[in-house]
Amino acid sequence: MTTGLFAVLLLIALYMPFIGLLAIWFLPLPFIVFVLRNQIRFAFYIWGASLLVGLLIGSIPGLLLACIFVSGGLVVGELYRRRRSAFGVLLGGSLAYTAGVIVTFILSIVLLDSNILSNGLDMMKQAIERTEQVTASLGEDTAKLEAMSQTLDQFRYLAPSFLVFLGVAYALITQLIAAPILKRLRLGKYVESWVPFREWRLPRSFLWYYLAILLIGFFQSFTTGSPWFIVYYNLIVILEIAMLVQGFSFLFFIMHWKKVKRWISIAVMAVVLIFWVFLMPFVRILGVLDLGFDLRERLRSS
Repeated sequence: MTTGLFAVLLLIALYMPFIGLLAIWFLPLPFIVFVLRNQIRFAFYIWGASLLVGLLIGSIPGLLLACIFVSGGLVVGELYRRRRSAFGVLLGGSLAYTAGVIVTFILSIVLLDSNILSNGLDMMKQAIERTEQVTASLGEDTAKLEAMSQTLDQFRYLAPSFLVFLGVAYALITQLIAAPILKRLRLGKYVESWVPFREWRLPRSFLWYYLAILLIGFFQSFTTGSPWFIVYYNLIVILEIAMLVQGFSFLFFIMHWKKVKRWISIAVMAVVLIFWVFLMPFVRILGVLDLGFDLRERLRSS
């Protein structure tokens, strides 16, 4: 039944233009329910059967979709079964989806002989270059177009980070869709409520990773485009975003602690996003200090 339901959803996702965009997010649900109602030791069999079904129904694209969403659904279902917190399910699901996305990306290059990200960036860069030629022929300034072209070159180095963020987005959307459906199926006992954003806290190990990467960058310079540069560049981007999330969470904690009205909190967030060039470093430092010195507990005790 689980494999059959997955097959129906996959058919809709692959061959129905508009409904398919919605159906694709429901692909993990049969496997989440399966794990909650059965033992995890059967998951390997249904994983293999679903990959075969994906290959038969959708050829290589079907196999790639199955690789991502079957694995993600089984992992998220097991985390629900173990009664993990909503944030814990998000972290574990993000790791599973990220691994699935990376494997799928590699398989797409091997099986289809095509790098989707690289091809997309090449098309965008060609469009910018054509626009730049037309703009230059009209005698207008092309500095902004040149900056956009350089930004696209930076995106090439950030492909691993993009895959990680894609995995996190898949995990979050899966949770948002799965929670109400599991409650309707009388499986709500496995779903833990989200804690308020102001209570979100990353593991302290993230701080040590971040400081280690900063020290490496301080003492070691990397050649642009080299493998070590790509590794360092992606790690620093991912960890800086993690510190930003921690910093925003701490900001909301302070405003709640001071009993600031919610609309003011949202306005503060909007101001930070608008003037992000100047304010983001401040928010990131707040995140580092909160993780390092446990500022929330100090404020509570005071």
